Amino acid sequence: MSLKRRPTDADIDALAEIFRPLWRQGDIMRPWLRQHHELLRSLVHGEWSWAAVGAALTKVGITYRTGKPWTDKRLRSELSRALMPLKGYRRRTPPDLAQAPTATAPPPGAAALVAPTPATPMVPAPPISATSFPLTTADTPRFKPASFRVPQGLPTTSGPPLHQFRPRRARQLVQLNSRSPADARRQPTNTPSAAQVPGATPYRPGPAKFTGLRADIVNLAPPQQPEPEIEHGLDLTGQTKIIFAAGRGKTGKTTLLRWLTETSIRKGGTPILADVDPSNATFSAYFADVARPETDNPAGVTAWLQELIEYCINERQSALVDLGGGDTTLRSLAAEMPGLAAHIEAAGMAPVMFHLTGPQPEDLLPALTLAARGFTPVAQALVFNEYSIEPGATRERAFARLTASDTYVRLMADCVRLWMPRLHAAEAVESRQCSFAAARDGTINPPLGLFDAARVRVWLTAMDRRFAGVKSWIP
Repeated sequence: MSLKRRPTDADIDALAEIFRPLWRQGDIMRPWLRQHHELLRSLVHGEWSWAAVGAALTKVGITYRTGKPWTDKRLRSELSRALMPLKGYRRRTPPDLAQAPTATAPPPGAAALVAPTPATPMVPAPPISATSFPLTTADTPRFKPASFRVPQGLPTTSGPPLHQFRPRRARQLVQLNSRSPADARRQPTNTPSAAQVPGATPYRPGPAKFTGLRADIVNLAPPQQPEPEIEHGLDLTGQTKIIFAAGRGKTGKTTLLRWLTETSIRKGGTPILADVDPSNATFSAYFADVARPETDNPAGVTAWLQELIEYCINERQSALVDLGGGDTTLRSLAAEMPGLAAHIEAAGMAPVMFHLTGPQPEDLLPALTLAARGFTPVAQALVFNEYSIEPGATRERAFARLTASDTYVRLMADCVRLWMPRLHAAEAVESRQCSFAAARDGTINPPLGLFDAARVRVWLTAMDRRFAGVKSWIP
């Protein structure tokens, strides 16, 4: 068993700030341990010790009502008790239906909690020239600009489009309309008229009108939510940029980078598109010549990312990099090279960081970890994805817990806040593996329906409006 490094007081404080938004007033200790046991174990599987985790929990006030500080032995014991089945569980479960517990994967945010690295004194970033990096001598460039990929394997038709729904022929109605008026008058009927029914009063229109109270339909309708305020970032017009998108899984990183790439290409840009996650080939389905590492070894992926940054600096080439959910590549590179953002800026390239988040406070952990590693570019944005907002809830109500945390206040001191609208036709676009513009204009086969195409058009308009303050960040 390897010995773990003893953390400093600053490391304990940083870990305590990570636990702070996870504890709410009125929470019960044992259910809280059961809910976050995977997070605690992922910390201990790194370089954190049980004693360090217990000290951070005690510092932030996550203890029993007695306030007794946590020790390593007591924390392990209470966590084991919290994971035990509830009383009477074995007696109520039939023997033939009992199943062995299956191991669950760690939560998406657990990968963002990596062990702290020893504090390294900050040194001034020396100016880096383009000649300090070796140039590629091969005839074929190492990284190629991205371009739109033509979807493959989609059904094509040579004739007119086939309709899914066909109108049914009303044969009886056609037969009735084909008869003459004289035949229709001679047609016998079994339905008695009002005059033939005893006691029936035939309807005769009169001057009487409705004089009761009318409902105010306009006031009964829910109020329309106003558009969020547009915040403006640093002006990066004319500069070469390398854009990073980080966040937990399912926070909209791929969707945002696809929109940024399409916007850049349609404006005449030729950015390099890189996918750091070797197990996720999402970009390759929409764009050609997507750069990806050839290995899944963390050290090899970190070296590949460093090579990509050096190539972009030498060639003065902009790039967009998807770090993947829970990826630690950029954090490892920032820990090995303090002041990484300052070094990139000194070399003549502007690093841009988009932190995507949902309404959960745990979604801020990747951004907080990068800030703790010292990677704080001048151009940073915290993107709130409205996709996870429940129907009927407002933006302020959905993100109330997140905006009330101290972590959010600390991050917003260096970031601009952007709101990413929800794409209601996301499934229809992804199933066709087409660009947003093709889905809007109907140039894909089969085209989107009337309503889905309108949803994409509204979403693209909203994206242009809400990201107008950082328009100069797009390569």
